Amino acid sequence: MGKLRLGTLLCIEGLAHWGSTYRETTLGSGISMCKHAGLNEYLPCIRGQYVKGLLRRWCESLAPLLLGRNIIKTRDIVSKIFGPSVLSNYDKVRPTSLPSRIYVGDAYPVKSAKHAEELFKEGVFAYLIDNDSRIIKVGTELVTRVRIDDVSGRAAEGALYHEVKVPLGALLYFELIVKDLSNDELIDLARLLLLSLTQLNISSPGRSGTVASVKVVGLEPENLLQDDVIKEIIRWLR
Repeated sequence: MGKLRLGTLLCIEGLAHWGSTYRETTLGSGISMCKHAGLNEYLPCIRGQYVKGLLRRWCESLAPLLLGRNIIKTRDIVSKIFGPSVLSNYDKVRPTSLPSRIYVGDAYPVKSAKHAEELFKEGVFAYLIDNDSRIIKVGTELVTRVRIDDVSGRAAEGALYHEVKVPLGALLYFELIVKDLSNDELIDLARLLLLSLTQLNISSPGRSGTVASVKVVGLEPENLLQDDVIKEIIRWLR
């Protein structure tokens, strides 16, 4: 049985802020404060569960299309990897609380893409546990805003509010791991997940637009790069 491992770098290109909304499909508002074990301090980060949810939604959308084009062959691959889903009262698919086979780590700020590549080579736990100098404290910005009334077009009552932002250009690194894959599942899942990552690069204007570009800095096993489809997707994610 094989294991898929991806090292991924997020470059903040918009006004990322705290919080999230239900059923998002872009990296629009996923910044949180996470306590790093090695540094013993709270740092801006993107929670792995948040990114995992985004990836699941894109995988659910793309899998039928890829199956229809014979780009992947494994049926029910999303439920096999992410776990089964159930229908809510609103007829929307939501994941159950059952454990899944995919691990998505929290994304922490790093100094550079080169440092992210080094961390990938050293292993997933190096940047989570150690007091590593490549994990940095990213300063935040306090932005004052005024809420506008939709009807009058003027400042609403009690309209002044503040948002804490992560500065543009910040780099955040995380890893994605799936174990116990057959050879067919390994190739199919690599294709599906990489294509899903490309969707997070698609920007749209407005408050829900993408705020981070996605780059792949490491892929294991390396022989996956012999696959023409994977090689082409990786080219777009470098």
